[in-house]
Amino acid sequence: MANFDFELTISGLCVVVLKADDDRPTHPSAVDLLLVRGVSPDGAVHKPRLSFWPSQDVTHNNPFTRRLEVNPRGRKHASIDIEGRVVRIEHKGGGEDFQISWAQDPEMEVPPDVPGAEELFDWVPHSRDLGLLGIHLPQNETDLPTGSAARLILPPGDLLAQEVVREGGEPVRWKFPATGKERAIANQILYRAKGVRRVSCRFDSPAQTAAGEAPQELTFLGGENVPVEIGVTNDVGELSPNYNGFQQTIVHLESLNGISTKGTVQPPSAVLGPAGGGRTARPICNQVRFRS
Repeated sequence: MANFDFELTISGLCVVVLKADDDRPTHPSAVDLLLVRGVSPDGAVHKPRLSFWPSQDVTHNNPFTRRLEVNPRGRKHASIDIEGRVVRIEHKGGGEDFQISWAQDPEMEVPPDVPGAEELFDWVPHSRDLGLLGIHLPQNETDLPTGSAARLILPPGDLLAQEVVREGGEPVRWKFPATGKERAIANQILYRAKGVRRVSCRFDSPAQTAAGEAPQELTFLGGENVPVEIGVTNDVGELSPNYNGFQQTIVHLESLNGISTKGTVQPPSAVLGPAGGGRTARPICNQVRFRS
């Protein structure tokens, strides 16, 4: 069986919980994703979903309701609702450590125009810069934290920022009222594990655990030079009439107050003027990081 790479694209409103001793760890000991219950300013509800290519799903007697969707180029992909679920992702083979890269200068505000600069994890905002100072992560891995719609537990691999928000080709700087900092923001995160032989997603829930039911599972296989590609999102389930409209303040981040045990979230706003750009037409539903 050929080894292959595994890529998980993370989008939408979630908190990346890094278990580590410092704020900018290169090798955290564990990584969780908390997909937060959220509502956009126009009332659209965030929906946690997992998407994948049906051809890579090799699950025997698949127990899930998989929704078939087609992208504008006609390629079919499947998605499943993971509301109320705890999803443990595992792979056979691959590395044994998490890897995260950071800028040499922790005060850097925008990525320089050099290869790999946009992948630095500095562009995923720290919860502290938003005023979010505490969350509760249950010790029991089958439990959902208060305010979370779903939880993912990741295996070792690399974490990279991607899709830095730009306007006119230049990164937009955002000002964080809680700390006064100004910084670019990434709209997505990419998780990558190289040289794996199999990928599985094990689905649990507090109700299943209480009933003594076994977790459900999906299994994925790639091939030589064919990575397994999965997406997890916690973006809105329906598009509003002004979805593509200009956005100056990332108001949806206020939904993070639902998981806060300390502090009140103050969302960042785009810095106006020639040096800082202005409003951006790119729909933004970004992630934040928290060290536990």
